[in-house]
Amino acid sequence: MKNQRGITLIALVITIIVLLILAGVSIAMLTGENGILNKATSSRSATNEAEAVERINLALNAVKAEIYDQQVTEQNWKPLDGSNLKQEIKDSLKLDGFGTEPVTTITDDTNNGKYVYSLSGTTLTLSYFSKTTEVGMNTTGTTPLVEPIKGTIDLSKSPYTVTEAK
Repeated sequence: MKNQRGITLIALVITIIVLLILAGVSIAMLTGENGILNKATSSRSATNEAEAVERINLALNAVKAEIYDQQVTEQNWKPLDGSNLKQEIKDSLKLDGFGTEPVTTITDDTNNGKYVYSLSGTTLTLSYFSKTTEVGMNTTGTTPLVEPIKGTIDLSKSPYTVTEAK
């Protein structure tokens, strides 16, 4: 018989088994609990939350600065409440992306996060609802599903009490 060269069936099976093991390890590293895709998603969420916290805190400080500026320029300054929020503060909030009017009902924004402000008595609250935040009530209708990131400032007296977002 002639000396035939080629691969044996055993070598082919071993090669396929090695490739399957490598593919399994690669897929596990990509999609597993500590996989690359999960880490990227959690990193993106953490980055968005940190950006929201920073944006809310900057806007709170801008409002505080605007109030102090108004106190210096207006002799008949009165503490703010929901009925007399000054237009300059509304403009400052609008520039910071918080809208033009206080929001009482939040609807989920499926495209991007949503920045809003609300007034309750003399407390101005700036909030961020992420696009993954389920806004509304749970099935029993009693408690919110997910709390937004919030920061507040008490407008009733000076010095103003700022509770920064965390």
